[in-house]
Amino acid sequence: MTTSSNTMKKIIILILLFFANRLYADDTAQLQAMIDAGNAILPAHHAPYTITRINLSHSLNANGNVINCLLPNGGAIIMNRPGVKLSNVELVGLSDITNPSGAWGIEVAADGDTVTRSYIHKFTAYGILGGDGSLPIITHNKVTDIGYVGVFFVSGKHDIQGGTVAYDTIDRSMLDAQTITQGALFLRGGKNHFSPGWKVHHNLLIMPFFAEGYNF
Repeated sequence: MTTSSNTMKKIIILILLFFANRLYADDTAQLQAMIDAGNAILPAHHAPYTITRINLSHSLNANGNVINCLLPNGGAIIMNRPGVKLSNVELVGLSDITNPSGAWGIEVAADGDTVTRSYIHKFTAYGILGGDGSLPIITHNKVTDIGYVGVFFVSGKHDIQGGTVAYDTIDRSMLDAQTITQGALFLRGGKNHFSPGWKVHHNLLIMPFFAEGYNF
């Protein structure tokens, strides 16, 4: 009876250790290798992935999977190759505390990149950040619980051609209104640079009301 009980305890401990390791496992290398090999589709209903940062050298269809990002600052998914597409991902950061120098979900940094049908939330700085690539396509996304700005494109290095932002929901209504200093969506030129030609339509932008009744 004692031997059986001890064996059962060991089995339970091993099971708990397995799930604890899986919960905090870093899947960055595994996902990066898969993406570097070519356009990738993740298996459906996978346990949540955990990453620091991955570079989208090819397109990724996350197939509805959750990717948790442990990075305290900088971008979780970097799109720096022209024409790649990120779709069907739930990307989760660490916090919605306002910090413009903190973490952002997706960085769109090359021409013709697409982010679509994704849910991005809980990042301190931005949900989606861009400005170095022309003609980005940002459609059918849900961006919520972002500390500084939901979606932000500014042409910081050179002129760019504006792309499409359509059918997106950018919701910051769950944040404390007194902590908000910026809006939901920014598309603009930078210092001495321009970004004309944006097509913006059918978006839902939600901001909280301030106590004194002021909203933007």
